[in-house]
Amino acid sequence: MTRHTEISAVERWLSRAQAAPELAWREWKDAGVALLPCGSRFCAIKIPAQLVFAAVGTPEYRAVDAALAQRLDGPVIHDGRGQYVYALIKAMNPKDWPFGREAPLLGDGTYLGVPKEEHNGPSRVHWAVPPRFPGNLCSPRSVEQLVAAGRAALVESALGAGER
Repeated sequence: MTRHTEISAVERWLSRAQAAPELAWREWKDAGVALLPCGSRFCAIKIPAQLVFAAVGTPEYRAVDAALAQRLDGPVIHDGRGQYVYALIKAMNPKDWPFGREAPLLGDGTYLGVPKEEHNGPSRVHWAVPPRFPGNLCSPRSVEQLVAAGRAALVESALGAGER
């Protein structure tokens, strides 16, 4: 098997975010995670875990991953520390993203640690929802709805706690 065929079609697509894709391939081989630039091939929405947990109604990782797969229908990365998830979306202008404070858009000038395709365990950076095919990305509208639902649930929870 040649080096080129060891890289899946999804990884080849993702690696082309780099000017030299072989750098990503080497990072995946050596560390299991490649540092890829955001802004051209894809952007990422950095969503605090508390927003996600509030939106889906649980902090249990398997349930969260299942809910993200259903609600976002695209690739999502867990940071491995349990603080953030990153939904990959089409490249867009950060000014067009309505939740810049709660869930910032990572675009030009930012980099994201992207795991090798088969990394899907909770111990480190991993795919909560792996990409299904080259070019598979979350719908920005679906990510907006998830963030809005999480924000509303947190506000409702805070209001309910204030009534006690």
